[in-house]
Amino acid sequence: MEGKTFSQAKFLVAEAVVGLCTGLFLIFLMSRIRGQVFLGQYVVFTTWTVVFQAFANLGTADLILRETGKRPEESGRLVGTGLQICLVSSFAAMAVMFGAIDLFGYPVEVQSALVAACLTLLPLAANNLLKSGFIAHKKLNVYFLVAVLEILTTFALNGYFILNEFGIIYIVKTVLIVKSVSCLAYLYLLNRTAIKIEWQVRSELLRELRGPLASFSMIGLSALAFWRVDILMLSKMTTIGITGIYVTASKFLEVYSFLPTAVAQTLFPQISRQWKEGKLEASGLEQIAQKLFYLVVPMSFCTFLFADPLILAVFGGEFSASVPALKVFMVIYLILVSDMLMSILYEAAGFQKNHMFISFVNIASNIAFNLILIPKYLLFGAALATLFSISISWILHQWLVSKNVFRLSWGRILTRPLALGLAFAAPVVLIGDRLHFMVLGFCYVAGYALVYFLFLNKKNKAPQKA
Repeated sequence: MEGKTFSQAKFLVAEAVVGLCTGLFLIFLMSRIRGQVFLGQYVVFTTWTVVFQAFANLGTADLILRETGKRPEESGRLVGTGLQICLVSSFAAMAVMFGAIDLFGYPVEVQSALVAACLTLLPLAANNLLKSGFIAHKKLNVYFLVAVLEILTTFALNGYFILNEFGIIYIVKTVLIVKSVSCLAYLYLLNRTAIKIEWQVRSELLRELRGPLASFSMIGLSALAFWRVDILMLSKMTTIGITGIYVTASKFLEVYSFLPTAVAQTLFPQISRQWKEGKLEASGLEQIAQKLFYLVVPMSFCTFLFADPLILAVFGGEFSASVPALKVFMVIYLILVSDMLMSILYEAAGFQKNHMFISFVNIASNIAFNLILIPKYLLFGAALATLFSISISWILHQWLVSKNVFRLSWGRILTRPLALGLAFAAPVVLIGDRLHFMVLGFCYVAGYALVYFLFLNKKNKAPQKA
């Protein structure tokens, strides 16, 4: 499972790297050229779009991914049914989003952009579902080509609009047009290379999917609300400018999350199939988790250590207030990776109801912590609220996975990656400002990688069973 997972995940990781570079560069342009307010407008647009896209998708992408992993011979019917569900739910989500915009009292320009953003919900939901088909049938090489073209086209057009000081509405229109075109391309290529999509509505399949779809919907909605409620509450309780500062920190977590998300998405259908066949073992997942942490630990530690000069170099002194929040987000990142792995394990094993309970606890605790901490600590309070609520999620997942599936030994998984990360962090702290932070960062990553490949990457080591 380990080899197949990483061979497919490399395409999603490559997509994430392209998205990382282009996304951060756009944020850089906005912060340097357009300032806090325009960046805040962009963040409000993306946040609303992502949150209501969850309503449009209703967890269909994850459900279809799991079901096609279990029964690939029925992929055509499953994907066709999923697309029809997305069509209905997208129009319902558009209506809800349109009605909710006035409640926040945004400036006219932002409201106009959000009204136009309603139209992006259908192609976004359909793209996520079609992506599940490519993952399940191991055709990510085909998906990757269209995805990269989509990212680069959006980047080029939006970069032009930012440099020439066009309004936020042009950014929204670009996303709408490019996502719609890529949706048609995904649909054609999936139908041509992997799945013959069946469009006939089958009532027995709808009845069969109705129960798990409700659970997946609640999980998806709660998860996305959990990760975006801080931005929504900041934009309501403070100003667009403060929200723009906050996103320079939260954007790192959002972008870094592409890596564990890519691994989790490729693992999901495999875990579902192995659980169904009774072949799922803790040792295999522990090996994948440890390799994943060897990748994410240096990312988290380097960003934490160099948070001050990094924000200053990328975004400028105007955004230095985001540094404490960025450090908190790098702690969150390590917790998030392990929580995400346990989450997909629990979902793949069929425990949606318990997972739904955890999701509701997450969103309720996050809202409560934000209400308490934002008025006093502003953006740092929003980051702390996320840290506290994700910690609660980790504890609940660890308890329920150990009780209902099997126990993952996080001590065995984390000891070496964290020890190696701390070992190279010590000299960085001692050297301090005597070397440029980019030189220190390069030395940190190079030394970490050298020790890993020379001493820790033992492919022939016999796996230990839990």
